[in-house]
Amino acid sequence: MPLTLRSRHKIGTTSLEHDTCTVCETATSAGIVGLAVARLLAAVILSGAALVPGATQAATLTLANTFALASELSRTAFNFHPQGLGFDTGSNELLFAQQATNRIYRTDLTGMVTGYTAIDGLFFRPNGDFTGFTQYVTSVAGDGEYYYLSDYTGNTSGYDLYSVGKTGGAATALSSETAAYGGYPIDVRDGLLYRTGASSSYNWDELNSIRISKMDAPDTVVQTVALSMPSGIGDIAVDSMRNNVWTLDFGASASLRRFDLATGTLLDVFSLGLDGLTAGITFADDTLYFYDWNTAGTSTLSVYDFVDDGADPFPATIPLPATLPLLAVALGVVLGMGRRRGCIGPALTRRPVRDLRNSGALPPVGGAG
Repeated sequence: MPLTLRSRHKIGTTSLEHDTCTVCETATSAGIVGLAVARLLAAVILSGAALVPGATQAATLTLANTFALASELSRTAFNFHPQGLGFDTGSNELLFAQQATNRIYRTDLTGMVTGYTAIDGLFFRPNGDFTGFTQYVTSVAGDGEYYYLSDYTGNTSGYDLYSVGKTGGAATALSSETAAYGGYPIDVRDGLLYRTGASSSYNWDELNSIRISKMDAPDTVVQTVALSMPSGIGDIAVDSMRNNVWTLDFGASASLRRFDLATGTLLDVFSLGLDGLTAGITFADDTLYFYDWNTAGTSTLSVYDFVDDGADPFPATIPLPATLPLLAVALGVVLGMGRRRGCIGPALTRRPVRDLRNSGALPPVGGAG
């Protein structure tokens, strides 16, 4: 009596079952080997379905805590994008900047204020004109020695990027660029400056790239990375260990996205419905920090734990094992042997066992073989 075998392969939460081979009760050893190879080959091919783009998520982002922030971090709005959040890689502190405060606040990693650095003013025009305050700061970063901020005082007539010592004083232009009308997000990591393209209005929905420069030559862009952003960039945060950049959508119901900085490949999307219009993000030690800025003492800091399993959930192609061609050859050879020896496959004509014995392909019952 013919025996039908079926194979089952689990992909994610779905089980797939299919006919593998139909063999007679007297299948030879070659047929059994062919069956094993067929099963192995089927498993290899079907396992590729688990690598289909979007089939799995390679990383998780879990809300660990949300902290209410002090009233100093909830000042009244002054103009477009009135706040920024950064990380000082030298002191392991969070940095908060708000417009018209002339201060960069330092906090621990729970958002508790530990001090501030006063900014006495800045020379915002190339001709040396002086203004008393950093009225329109919109992003902040630090490297242990200096603080850095983007400010659009003067719009396209003023410098875009400044530095100030950690003890305070006047901010000085770090770059000669005066292109940004409404500022742009920045980050500083390991001697590199990361910033988006320059905005042309009080709207960041056109921002969709990252420019990378060395800190000692900020006007020389060594790499520009195009990103797929559906609504622009509200802020950025660099993970230098993985060479990734996190972005916050510029929108009222924003997602967090993670990109490969080498290629611009989108790695993860976390649809969290965040406020991306008046908010900031930064990243350190597998932790993402989200500053939800509000007035009247209601700003919050949300802390997310990030876990990356190292897999790419959006592969460009489905990789095939190097052994797959060898498996295919082995399968063809063994099935050919099976045909000659009388193994019954799904595409072969069945031959009764007695015909096989009469033909000499099988030993007689009780015979020595």
